[in-house]
Amino acid sequence: MQGKFLNSLVDPLTREELKLEGSLDSGILKGSQDYRIINGVPRFVEKKSDKTIESFSNKWRNNIMEKYSSDYLTQICAILGSGNKELSEIKYAFYDGSRFLDAGCGSGWVELYYNINKKVDIYAVDKSDSVDRVYERTRNENNIFVVQADILELPFRKEYFDVIICNGVLHHAPDPRIAFYKLCSYLRFGGTIGVYVYCQKPFAREILDKEIRKITTGLSYPECVEFSNQLSKLGRILKQLNEKVIIDFDIPILCIEKGEYGVQEFLYNFFMKCYYDEKEGLEYSTFVNYDWYSPEIASHHKLEEILLWFEECNINRRTVIQPSGFKYSGYFVSGVKEVVE
Repeated sequence: MQGKFLNSLVDPLTREELKLEGSLDSGILKGSQDYRIINGVPRFVEKKSDKTIESFSNKWRNNIMEKYSSDYLTQICAILGSGNKELSEIKYAFYDGSRFLDAGCGSGWVELYYNINKKVDIYAVDKSDSVDRVYERTRNENNIFVVQADILELPFRKEYFDVIICNGVLHHAPDPRIAFYKLCSYLRFGGTIGVYVYCQKPFAREILDKEIRKITTGLSYPECVEFSNQLSKLGRILKQLNEKVIIDFDIPILCIEKGEYGVQEFLYNFFMKCYYDEKEGLEYSTFVNYDWYSPEIASHHKLEEILLWFEECNINRRTVIQPSGFKYSGYFVSGVKEVVE
């Protein structure tokens, strides 16, 4: 951990200053309780049973999805309000001297692949054990600070960050609305926040997704990975079929729009999450399916609901993007925090 980041930390419970005892790599941050620094990472999370966090810790511990994915550029651009997959479109978010919070950093792909300005301080936060892997991979970057913490109780000063992104995390919070409100409290006025949230699915798929989860959330890690792998293989088989499903009328109750669909596309869009991406391959696809079927907490949301969160937090100049391939997956929503007059 770089010493310059110490001043950004406060006790997440009392909001008071923390005092360092010992080294930056293995010391203790003294506050309302002792917060250990282990292997260079400050820890603000108690070790206790949490099936959702355990799901993601298992995923990152096994070094899954660490390779570069072409999907990453789509996501970083969309979450920062650009539908164009060009880094030049989002450089406004990485300006000299700014503070950038990645709330739920996962494997650290933002830190690894989009650290495009070394004069920006990037704060990589996750509640899971992924922080150990992120720290290992970024420890030589002087502008990256890795912290293990809950986005509901972040150890940072209020209105501290210029940019906050939260990609695929809010829908795993017990109350996504409250989690969003809390994140906004760390954003300075004039700053940008961007989130990715699962969207509500078409009628039949919404029902089946939830019913299957009643079984899969009780599976062990290997069992759920195997099931997710089976669904990805099913998706691959269906994608290999050259037949087209042609619907020449709308079916409003099932939310099916008339059109021409591939077999896998039709099943995935309207009936069951059997994701498969030919370019990214089987392993990547398996853990996209796993992200829905394993965590104890996972939810779908309507766009109107997400926009209401933004409105209530005075996040304006809002942008909503659903890139190609995300129409039945989720919404990227971003905006700017403005002063209430």
